[in-house]
Amino acid sequence: DEQMVNAIINELGIYQRSPIISYLGSLGPQYGINEMLVFFQSLKQKYPLAKFIFFTKDNKSLVLNLLKDYPGISEDDLFFLFVERSKIPVYLSFSDFSIFFYYPSYSRLACSPTKFAELLGMNIPVICNHIGNLTKSFVPVPPHIILDSLSMRNLEDAADRFKLKDKTEVKGMRDFALQNFSLDKGVGAYYKIYNILVSRSCQ
Repeated sequence: DEQMVNAIINELGIYQRSPIISYLGSLGPQYGINEMLVFFQSLKQKYPLAKFIFFTKDNKSLVLNLLKDYPGISEDDLFFLFVERSKIPVYLSFSDFSIFFYYPSYSRLACSPTKFAELLGMNIPVICNHIGNLTKSFVPVPPHIILDSLSMRNLEDAADRFKLKDKTEVKGMRDFALQNFSLDKGVGAYYKIYNILVSRSCQ
């Protein structure tokens, strides 16, 4: 509902064409908070009115305590919201991009972040690093920005490549999500593997 979205933006005091980045989920050292702030600080050099909204129930001090290292970011640029799950789609819908980073590790080799599929299902482009099956060969890019690594240069380059969400570019994201991440697709894949294993065990 566009009217509801505009009401929320006005309530937050965000200028309607300010670039809006969102993060959905828990906060913690494994989720690259510093790298997200590096990106956002670089983004603000290009878009001084940019805002960053964290949808989380975790303590905002996990982010705010780091701002002393990022003079280009004001506390007023950041919002911390915890909303009911049923309302998350409405709040997320005014994001130009949603961002998440994972530090590489052995356990992440087979990682497939659930939030990626959820965001695509809402036609929200993603900024993330190469992790698990989130690779440039699998994910349709652009408009997504997939970083090969979390180096300073890559983060600053990603900010330079950022542009406001274009409805014509995000069209088809939901179809891609349904084709690759839907419950029916997952059940079908597991069922196929199960039948292969059963047939081998009967030989």
